[in-house]
Amino acid sequence: AVDLVPAKTSDNSGAVTVQTPALTTLPGGDNLLTLLALDAAGNQANCTFTLTVIDTQPPVFPDCPSDAQVFFPELQRDEYFTFNWTVPSATDNVGVDPSRTVLT
Repeated sequence: AVDLVPAKTSDNSGAVTVQTPALTTLPGGDNLLTLLALDAAGNQANCTFTLTVIDTQPPVFPDCPSDAQVFFPELQRDEYFTFNWTVPSATDNVGVDPSRTVLT
């Protein structure tokens, strides 16, 4: 979750309304945010800045399979066998589906 501290504003007319973007989650990387301050006379000012979300947590495999053993009869040099398995899913805390690579 993203919590923005209320912006400090001032105006010669007194009350200022500040509109902030509705933030619940932000993707990793650079995010452009704009705040809007509006006074009673209808004058407005914008404040735009970049909020960079740096992902420091690695993705996880919630359903990583246990080690497996495969028993097979003696094979000739050019024979192969098939091992059927389900590629586990991966999740990441920034909501991006991480890429998966099978290493051999």
